[in-house]
Amino acid sequence: MRVTSTLAEAPKTGTPHFNNPHPEPVEGRGCLAPSNADGHPKATEIECIMKPILACAFALLLSGAVVAQPIDDFDSLSTPELIDVAPEAHPAALYVLSSRLMAQGRGLDAAKWMYAGQLRYRFLVTALGDAGQDENILLSALTESVGRPVNEYIAADPDEWIEAMKWALDWDAAHGNALTSKTTHASDLAAIRSGLRDLIVQVDGNRDLIRKRRREAGLPVR
Repeated sequence: MRVTSTLAEAPKTGTPHFNNPHPEPVEGRGCLAPSNADGHPKATEIECIMKPILACAFALLLSGAVVAQPIDDFDSLSTPELIDVAPEAHPAALYVLSSRLMAQGRGLDAAKWMYAGQLRYRFLVTALGDAGQDENILLSALTESVGRPVNEYIAADPDEWIEAMKWALDWDAAHGNALTSKTTHASDLAAIRSGLRDLIVQVDGNRDLIRKRRREAGLPVR
């Protein structure tokens, strides 16, 4: 695999960024707007989100972006199959899995897989360095289209939010990474995992503020 150790998305000395602990509301943003009272997007909205994302992913595949499992095959896999291949799959597959679970009303599970996907995708982009520009474009699109509504849902309950992030860290540690070597890029992985742990600390220390801002924005609090 052709990789470097240069961080493409942020300076090497900086802290990798995960989702903001005070996400902005997404109501009124077309496909991104949650439709149900509990914040879960409807299945039709998930399809609206994922179709252009998968098209973009397929374009990157054709352009030579590094992948493990062909991205255009993700949509053909069942949810249990996606879970089975997750450790060997491209991180975009984990976002596809997250979006499916969100559409099924399984918000906590969706958040777990979204953060697992975000962790692994940031690790991939970091390890690829300058060669990861196309991957970084897709990561940004997935973070906005899938990560934002999932994050908005899970932020209604800081306990569940923390649970999802801890689960992602544990899952990543317990499973090999077929796409990006954890050994060769150990320092990059440590930095990415540290960024997610930092977010856990931020959420844990700002529970009341998170709830206050959500109420002010008219968002549900659980």
